[in-house]
Amino acid sequence: MKSPLIIFDFDGTLCDSYLALITALNAISADYGFRKIKQEEVDSLRDLGSRAVLKEIGISPLKLPLVVRRIKKQLRRQVPQLAVVSGMPQLLRSLRKSKVCLALLSSNSRENVAAFLKTQQLQLFDFICTGSKVFGKDRRLKNILSISKRTPDKDRLFYVGDETRDVHAARKAQFTAIAVSWGYNSAKALRQARPDHLFQTPAELGGFLESNLE
Repeated sequence: MKSPLIIFDFDGTLCDSYLALITALNAISADYGFRKIKQEEVDSLRDLGSRAVLKEIGISPLKLPLVVRRIKKQLRRQVPQLAVVSGMPQLLRSLRKSKVCLALLSSNSRENVAAFLKTQQLQLFDFICTGSKVFGKDRRLKNILSISKRTPDKDRLFYVGDETRDVHAARKAQFTAIAVSWGYNSAKALRQARPDHLFQTPAELGGFLESNLE
């Protein structure tokens, strides 16, 4: 039996980009006809799922691809300089030594992700999969599973994400859905999505993953 496949989300899970995203959205809001996010909403929006956030600030499904494309450009210079979530580098390096298959999945651009990983000296992943679509990550999870040539056994497949859409994608792709509460969605929102596991710190996550490597 091959080693487990552990796939991590990028924004929020590994890269602390939430506030940078808020700033970028506000900077382009007038161009695409949605409202700016108020300072007092920054924390409360984390209690809403991804689709609810889009509805709340007025980003229509038709304009979403254009907004995503523009946001990636807005963040291009910022992402390499953003902070990595404290504790995640140690966790990833520990997993790398365990010779598990590590992958990264992101709706951000490959250029932004690669620049961040280089700056943080975290070029530890066997596979990196990026895409322009905000939803539909389950298809990309299945694609990584296919190219990694791992067994399609949920007990050996883990997807770690910080948003409700990550939990839904993991479930559709038949991965173990691991949610972390330090990113874009709060623990409250994540619990409502019913992940298989929910962790508050990278240390808790690491303890769980390392106990499932054998």
